[in-house]
Amino acid sequence: MKATAWWLVIAASLMAGCGGVGDDSASASAAGETGTVQIALTDAEEDFLTYQVEVLGITLVRDDGTEVDVLPAATAVDFVQYQQLSELLMVASIPAGYYRSVLVNLDYADADIVVQDRTGVSYNATAVDSHGETISTLEVSVDFGEGALNVGRNSVAALTLDLDLAASNEVLSCDPAVVEVEPFLMVVASDDTDKEHRVRGQLIHSDTDTAEITLAIRPMRHRSGEFGDLVVAVTETTRYDIDGVPYTGSGGLALIMALDNATPIVSYGSLDNTGTFTATEILTGASVVWRGGDVVSGMVSARSGHGFTLNGAVTERRSHDTRFTSMSEMTLAESLLYYGLHPVKQG
Repeated sequence: MKATAWWLVIAASLMAGCGGVGDDSASASAAGETGTVQIALTDAEEDFLTYQVEVLGITLVRDDGTEVDVLPAATAVDFVQYQQLSELLMVASIPAGYYRSVLVNLDYADADIVVQDRTGVSYNATAVDSHGETISTLEVSVDFGEGALNVGRNSVAALTLDLDLAASNEVLSCDPAVVEVEPFLMVVASDDTDKEHRVRGQLIHSDTDTAEITLAIRPMRHRSGEFGDLVVAVTETTRYDIDGVPYTGSGGLALIMALDNATPIVSYGSLDNTGTFTATEILTGASVVWRGGDVVSGMVSARSGHGFTLNGAVTERRSHDTRFTSMSEMTLAESLLYYGLHPVKQG
């Protein structure tokens, strides 16, 4: 049986507003100027039920050998959750110039990897290298080749980390479950425009005149950390879900204006070639599931009264600990305001 391999694709492309950026970035580098890079995370389709490892660091390497660490805090990521969307991980100000490679440092010590056999039975797997040794940490280096990441003044460079688990993981056995990890890496010079983009963060400022909402980015349910800020543009067609109540356009933005600073907000939308994020949907209040408590998600396989069974349940605790359970029994409290069990967008 094969779930074949873990394929890391890093897409580096310039998102500049006008021509002549290459010369500008080179001169800016010499003058000690900085530019902006947006780093997003996504994943290709594969067959794992969960594949959570901790990303310890992301380091960009400039053509003069300068190394710039851009990840402000170690971040546990379940890559299976990013098959249908791309999540903005950070917006960072870094020294301008041409960046030729990136180093990604992964920690498998507490990895949560779950595979499934042909009959649907799930197994927690151990990750090993090609010699059969258990993996603790793994540093992956990717050379951009001819498509250097050009970070210049007055422009935004985009870097998308696209991890296809099926290209670098071979399932050696299911009982006991063992997965051999041997990363296969390639670089493509394009943005992922096919997937919806998500930004999670906390409210800094909103403005009805400019139709903008500024967020402190909080990816992967982080409650703190310097992941940068992002201005989210909204339109008259932007949909809002505030405490479970739907709004559209200016009416929803007016309610955002009344929110306290640091209120959790989740925005879905698109990025254009200038780095502008335009929201199609915004969730806040009780509609944001990670705002304080523990979160359990999965597929409802049975119901009885206020109780139900979840298959393939992923529990994300407020401590950031995340674990997979093949089956979980749940009970709804009598006091719970109940809207019914149905597919919902993950906030």
